Amino acid sequence: MYICSTGSDPSGNPSEATTAGWAMGKVIIEGVGSCLGRRLSLQFQNEHLVARDGERVVAIVPDLIAVLDAATAEPITTEGLKYGQRVAVIGISAAPIMRSPAALAVFGPQAFGLTDPFIPLEQIARQAHDEDPHAYPH
Repeated sequence: MYICSTGSDPSGNPSEATTAGWAMGKVIIEGVGSCLGRRLSLQFQNEHLVARDGERVVAIVPDLIAVLDAATAEPITTEGLKYGQRVAVIGISAAPIMRSPAALAVFGPQAFGLTDPFIPLEQIARQAHDEDPHAYPH
């Protein structure tokens, strides 16, 4: 699923701190082109944990959130994000076994201290598309 937010962090580089060996932080991505006016925030702890379009959760662990260079499709790590990059953010559904209650207890949202519940990416996409088919194309 394409989360349709490309652009750059408007406030400079991502806020990041290393805590107990974890790269933790947040980046804000301003939409450009067809995503103009949208603002995506990514919270990370070595990996991207949750993506929000405004206040709406659009992807959350254990589903994969990937940031790619918009021109080359090369992946950009959390440490590699810099101000001014043009990026595409995509969400990829996790395997069903990674969505089981036992797996979610180990690497679901609450395992990382998030209060948002896990909602499968395809359910989030379907609901968002039903609400606004133009903003969230399939």
